[in-house]
Amino acid sequence: MVMETETYKETQQLFRTVLRTSKYDSMFLYFILESNEGLCYFSTLESSLGTSYRDIDIHCSIELKQTLLKVLEHIGKSIEFEVLLEDTVKDSL
Repeated sequence: MVMETETYKETQQLFRTVLRTSKYDSMFLYFILESNEGLCYFSTLESSLGTSYRDIDIHCSIELKQTLLKVLEHIGKSIEFEVLLEDTVKDSL
Protein backbone atom coordinates (compact mmCIF):
# COMPACT_ATOMS: atom_id res chain seq x y z
CA MET A 1 0.00 0.00 0.00
CA VAL A 2 1.42 3.39 -1.01
CA MET A 3 0.85 6.31 1.34
CA GLU A 4 0.14 9.63 -0.26
CA THR A 5 2.01 12.58 1.13
CA GLU A 6 0.79 16.12 1.17
CA THR A 7 2.63 18.56 -1.01
CA TYR A 8 3.34 22.24 -0.65
CA LYS A 9 1.45 22.88 -3.87
CA GLU A 10 -1.68 21.29 -2.38
CA THR A 11 -1.47 22.69 1.14
CA GLN A 12 0.76 25.80 1.03
CA GLN A 13 2.25 24.48 4.29
CA LEU A 14 5.80 24.66 5.55
CA PHE A 15 7.51 22.69 8.28
CA ARG A 16 9.01 25.00 10.89
CA THR A 17 11.45 24.24 13.66
CA VAL A 18 13.34 26.49 16.04
CA LEU A 19 16.64 25.20 17.41
CA ARG A 20 18.82 26.59 20.20
CA THR A 21 22.54 25.96 20.11
CA SER A 22 25.62 27.66 21.49
CA LYS A 23 26.93 30.68 19.63
CA TYR A 24 30.07 28.68 18.85
CA ASP A 25 28.20 25.63 17.48
CA SER A 26 25.83 27.79 15.46
CA MET A 27 28.59 28.37 12.90
CA PHE A 28 28.70 24.62 12.15
CA LEU A 29 24.91 24.41 11.95
CA TYR A 30 24.74 27.34 9.52
CA PHE A 31 27.51 25.80 7.40
CA ILE A 32 25.77 22.43 7.08
CA LEU A 33 22.38 23.99 6.30
CA GLU A 34 23.99 26.24 3.66
CA SER A 35 25.79 23.26 2.10
CA ASN A 36 22.41 21.55 1.60
CA GLU A 37 21.27 24.30 -0.74
CA GLY A 38 17.56 24.30 -1.49
CA LEU A 39 16.63 22.17 1.52
CA CYS A 40 15.45 24.97 3.78
CA TYR A 41 15.76 28.61 4.67
CA PHE A 42 16.70 29.85 8.09
CA SER A 43 17.39 32.92 10.15
CA THR A 44 18.66 33.76 13.59
CA LEU A 45 15.99 35.12 15.91
CA GLU A 46 16.96 38.62 17.03
CA SER A 47 16.01 37.84 20.61
CA SER A 48 19.02 35.50 20.85
CA LEU A 49 21.58 38.03 19.60
CA GLY A 50 23.86 39.29 22.35
CA THR A 51 23.58 35.99 24.24
CA SER A 52 25.83 32.92 24.46
CA TYR A 53 23.35 30.94 22.34
CA ARG A 54 21.55 31.30 19.03
CA ASP A 55 17.91 30.49 18.32
CA ILE A 56 17.65 29.48 14.68
CA ASP A 57 14.27 29.56 12.90
CA ILE A 58 14.21 26.99 10.07
CA HIS A 59 11.50 26.49 7.42
CA CYS A 60 11.22 23.94 4.62
CA SER A 61 8.62 22.68 2.20
CA ILE A 62 6.40 20.07 3.80
CA GLU A 63 7.75 17.48 1.32
CA LEU A 64 11.29 18.03 2.62
CA LYS A 65 10.46 17.67 6.31
CA GLN A 66 11.85 14.13 6.66
CA THR A 67 15.03 15.04 4.77
CA LEU A 68 15.57 18.07 7.00
CA LEU A 69 14.98 15.99 10.13
CA LYS A 70 17.58 13.44 8.93
CA VAL A 71 20.10 16.22 8.30
CA LEU A 72 19.43 17.64 11.78
CA GLU A 73 19.80 14.17 13.29
CA HIS A 74 23.19 13.90 11.60
CA ILE A 75 24.21 17.37 12.82
CA GLY A 76 23.18 16.32 16.33
CA LYS A 77 25.98 13.74 16.30
CA SER A 78 28.52 16.59 16.13
CA ILE A 79 26.98 19.42 18.13
CA GLU A 80 24.37 19.86 20.83
CA PHE A 81 21.15 21.69 20.15
CA GLU A 82 17.72 21.90 21.71
CA VAL A 83 14.50 21.77 19.70
CA LEU A 84 12.37 24.66 20.97
CA LEU A 85 9.54 24.27 18.46
CA GLU A 86 8.31 21.99 15.69
CA ASP A 87 5.21 23.01 13.80
CA THR A 88 3.49 23.11 10.44
CA VAL A 89 2.63 26.62 9.32
CA LYS A 90 0.76 28.14 6.42
CA ASP A 91 3.04 29.98 4.00
CA SER A 92 2.31 33.70 4.18
CA LEU A 93 3.39 34.46 0.60
